[in-house]
Amino acid sequence: MHNSDVAEAQEAIANWPDKSGFSGSVGDPCRRLIHALENFQSVHDPTGWRDVAGLVRQVLLTDHLLFGGRPQLVVPTEHPWPTVDQWAALNCTAVMVGVGRYRVTAEPWLPSIGEDPDAQLRAASQLASVYRGQVMQKQSTSVADPFWAAAHGYTTYRGAAQQQAARAAVTNDGVPLLVSLATGQGKTAVAWSKPLLSSVGVTVVIVPTIVLALDMERRTRMRASASRLSLSPVDRYAYIGSLDPDIKRTIREAVRAGSQRILYTSPEAFVSGLSSSVIDAATAGLLQQVVVDEAHLVDQWGNDFRPEFQMIPALVREAYDRAPAERKPSVLLMSATIAQRQFDLLTTLFGRDDTLVDLVWGSTLRTEPAYFAHAFGSEDDRVNAVLNAASMLPRPTIVYTTTVADAEAWVSRLADNGLRRVGIVTGRSSDNDRQTAVERWRGLTTNGTDARTDFDIMVGTSAFGLGIDVSDVRSIVHACIPESVDRYYQEVGRAGRDGRATTAVLYAGPGDVKVARRLAGATFIGEEKGWNRWRALLRSAERVQGVPGVRYRVRKSSLPTYMDRGFGQSAAWNIRTLTLMAQAGVISLRAPTWVPPKDGTPEQRALIQEQFFDDAPDLVDFELIDGALMSRENWVEALSDEKARAHRESERSLRAVNALIQGHECVGTLLARHYGVQVKGGRHLTRSNCRGCPWCRANPDRATGVDDDDFSAPRLPDPERQTDPLSAWRAPDSALLFITLAEGEDGFNLLRRVASMGVSVFFGISEILGNRLQQQVPTVPIIRGDTSDPSGLADYYRASVVFMANDGDCAAALGRAALGLPTYLIGPEDLRDPNRSGWMLRDTNDAVVGAAALLREL
Repeated sequence: MHNSDVAEAQEAIANWPDKSGFSGSVGDPCRRLIHALENFQSVHDPTGWRDVAGLVRQVLLTDHLLFGGRPQLVVPTEHPWPTVDQWAALNCTAVMVGVGRYRVTAEPWLPSIGEDPDAQLRAASQLASVYRGQVMQKQSTSVADPFWAAAHGYTTYRGAAQQQAARAAVTNDGVPLLVSLATGQGKTAVAWSKPLLSSVGVTVVIVPTIVLALDMERRTRMRASASRLSLSPVDRYAYIGSLDPDIKRTIREAVRAGSQRILYTSPEAFVSGLSSSVIDAATAGLLQQVVVDEAHLVDQWGNDFRPEFQMIPALVREAYDRAPAERKPSVLLMSATIAQRQFDLLTTLFGRDDTLVDLVWGSTLRTEPAYFAHAFGSEDDRVNAVLNAASMLPRPTIVYTTTVADAEAWVSRLADNGLRRVGIVTGRSSDNDRQTAVERWRGLTTNGTDARTDFDIMVGTSAFGLGIDVSDVRSIVHACIPESVDRYYQEVGRAGRDGRATTAVLYAGPGDVKVARRLAGATFIGEEKGWNRWRALLRSAERVQGVPGVRYRVRKSSLPTYMDRGFGQSAAWNIRTLTLMAQAGVISLRAPTWVPPKDGTPEQRALIQEQFFDDAPDLVDFELIDGALMSRENWVEALSDEKARAHRESERSLRAVNALIQGHECVGTLLARHYGVQVKGGRHLTRSNCRGCPWCRANPDRATGVDDDDFSAPRLPDPERQTDPLSAWRAPDSALLFITLAEGEDGFNLLRRVASMGVSVFFGISEILGNRLQQQVPTVPIIRGDTSDPSGLADYYRASVVFMANDGDCAAALGRAALGLPTYLIGPEDLRDPNRSGWMLRDTNDAVVGAAALLREL
């Protein structure tokens, strides 16, 4: 907020009902108030009295908490402006100051209920931080690697976790990589690094919502334009259903040719219309990277709501199998939070044979939210509490409900009570509805141009908000009990993406537990119907010709014998049955891919191809895995075990939400425990943060608090192919190659040659030298290693690394080589051996070569 916002707001109010616009730069609350006043002239206008009163109090409280004093605004008394009683309902005092004018001042309001006076004081301080826009994320000073600076122009990382995630992403050469990196730590930049460093190859990013695909298209287009990069031959980056068929066809051809460098799409489009193009690009060695954003949704949505999430791994696996050995696509799974079941499922789905999923663990809870929760004994009390929260809390705000009917009811209820700058997004909203709603809420179009704000509050179900880049959401209100702790925390995380303080309020009603329990378990088909449906699918399956292995193809919409019409649900039940069987190990799902017919004219083949793309969204391919599971008894047993596991996890997650509402434990501690995972005998923990919750406010001496220190660096996974281009120059039983520099040699030409052979990690080089090296070898990611790296990179990374011996220091290089890890040490001829007093290293090491001689040979 600017210190002139009250003056700007006063000018707009004084000019009302004329549109005043802005006479200078203003903060978001003042901008929203000015926009609201433009449509505030009668009871039928899109702006209601609570819209205006709520924004007035936000402008006043923000000014008071930032600059002190007792700010005030003089407003009209005439209709439709609020009455004295209405101002009082929003904790504002309105005093008559002349004819037709009130002087309005604002008082704080707290969403905490039933807390003692001392806890209320702490709550007041936590809410004040939201008005002040307090930055909760500590700025990192970790110096960027040369590849990071070259790809993005950044001089620092946002922390050690992002540093390791970025390094892992660019050095990954095939092993599926799961990155757990907190929201706000720059996952998008991590995913962009590979395509921005290279000149050919396709990166496909699978995102959960069309709105996010369009938003990422906007950001990518701006990045390409600013850097003059050629990332798409048609300057389109989102492959979505509403695209013109000709544009879709052009994008598919660009994917095949490798000229579509970055493409965002949905799970459904990835496994249907795009699948053949992806396979063709992989076969040609042009599929560089597949990124699955919000990867945890493979579990949360994959069983029920959108089972195509669980078909993604099948297509990814086929693309990997088809790609040439030296140009395998890398797989990047990204999420802010991963629980044990989600990690296990991702490992099962994306792992290959004995190759597990690599993990970069930077999981830490959000520092921005202050949590409030209360359970009401009557629905009327809950409704009044939610109405107060929506009216009083800082905006922009999201009100979450569980069902579409509840969301629609809340929009009507809010409008009836004077809140009309309210939008809605649910599972029934069309792609265009979602995009328009977000633009009107954010005040920014998907093309990046400013727009007026028409909404301050969005009402949505869990279908709203995934990955949406609205950075300044300040408040989250749950008018429901989420059916899982995952859903709750993901929705809380829609706020504060700019790193500033937020508030999260959960008000539960008496009927919420029953609804949440009904939704907590995935929808599974019964044993008898499931078996009959599976046999019917198998009988209707067609053998797919021209592909490796024995593969069958079915239509999602095919009806079982006991149904004579689909009722719009048959496809959903068919795909649920197939994905459940895939989890149980009965079948392996495969995405349908286009196989050109051998016969026919080019025109006939083109018609058949177009028909395939029209049919692709309704097709599913699969391979049989375990013949023993084809008997009814074994089939039922395998699927029953899988259903039991899913139900146990659902119950555990719902119990965690109930514990959160009861306030018997710190919310941060509860969430951190949920998001720990067991991997290879060790447990990865999520760092707990809690800016404030009912338990911490009641127990200040034991409050969790916020830890803004840099998170300890996770280990960097080893690449699948261990680069060691100078292995022939080392002694058979030695990991060290000592390369000597004659007097006057700087070694840069040797560094450049070694880098061009695929070596990425260099210790002992300066920032200037590293950036120069990156410029000379632009397609190889140059990493500046540091022997003080808390992850101990020098002591575990199995691919070859280079050490430059500065000031005669080579102890770290020798220590690494003693562990059997390939090490190239470059230093002066008279470098001394620190382990043997009085000896030169050239006399104690079996593998020594001069830099000039080595360059001639290379």
